[in-house]
Amino acid sequence: MYLPILFVVSLLFSYSNGSVLDFCVADFSLPDGPAGYSCKKPAKVTVNDFVYSDGCRSHSTLVSYSFE
Repeated sequence: MYLPILFVVSLLFSYSNGSVLDFCVADFSLPDGPAGYSCKKPAKVTVNDFVYSDGCRSHSTLVSYSFE
């Protein structure tokens, strides 16, 4: 008896629009405040806001020490 109710409730929560709209991309063109940067308007958010590329540079993690 509880299984169908639980199933229906979980479907209602999964189709909620709130989880889709809950993101913030910082707008670095505005000044930062005590809580950080303001969010960009959703119409101005692009794919490039979520992708990071450092130009495929390889960084050496080897640290050489000289003991004299």
